[in-house]
Amino acid sequence: MDIQVFDKVYQIIYKNQITDDYEILQCKGVEDETEYTLLHIMDYEMIKDLLPILNVLQNSMLFQDYKGCFSKEKDLYVIFVRHNVTLLNDILKEEKLSIEKKLHIGKKILEKILLFNLPDFMICHVLSTDYIMFENGEVFFCYDWKELWKAEKSDMRMIHLQMKNLFEHIFQYEITLGMSSELGTLMQALEKEEFEDFFGIYEAYTSLSQVILGETQEYDKTEHTFFYKVSKALKKAEGVLQIVLFLFIYILIVWFLVETIKSAEQNEEPKIGIIYESIGTLKIR
Repeated sequence: MDIQVFDKVYQIIYKNQITDDYEILQCKGVEDETEYTLLHIMDYEMIKDLLPILNVLQNSMLFQDYKGCFSKEKDLYVIFVRHNVTLLNDILKEEKLSIEKKLHIGKKILEKILLFNLPDFMICHVLSTDYIMFENGEVFFCYDWKELWKAEKSDMRMIHLQMKNLFEHIFQYEITLGMSSELGTLMQALEKEEFEDFFGIYEAYTSLSQVILGETQEYDKTEHTFFYKVSKALKKAEGVLQIVLFLFIYILIVWFLVETIKSAEQNEEPKIGIIYESIGTLKIR
């Protein structure tokens, strides 16, 4: 099945029906073989909500992945370029990334959003490892959004939450081990919604990146020392050691009581009485 809009023809390769009023179409341009993602929206209220945002994007030369929108039989179609690149979520599952690479990915994500000059609505949707792709040092976005949020919910409060969730996913290992206090400070600032706009998040991240890198590298050095390994091993065995120590003390107490009783029996004085050698003419041996 094809969709024709003026002189452009989109060949539908795959259709993903999300709800009765929303589906995602994977298409290919018949003329240029370029792959596209078309969001097919049939809900009137959602269309009315999106049109002001899309009108702003229509005149933007910066958001290169956005290729416009059109209406057909009262439905709305939103067109994005489709990138066949590995999702960040899959990379994080399959690879153990260095802290340098993680920091680089985080910076590239923020820079790409600023470069595209995305409105809050778009930022809220792309800030997920399910919709971020990474290849050859570059970040790309996936527009197969399984859920479309209403525009009024797409504000700085939601951006703080999405950014926090994204960083928790990328830096899960470092956060769990508490490798960087500055990374923890950044996460707290996102949780408390301290930033006025998205550029404020970018400024904070870039200013702290080198400090976070230094702290995690210092943590790694400490982790490889002998005393740290011993203390870590003891901490892991803490529960077992407590049980062993309890049993040792219990056995020691029992042994002490037994020895005390034995000592008391040995020191007891013999009873005093009369000893007869013979009774009458009967001699007792």
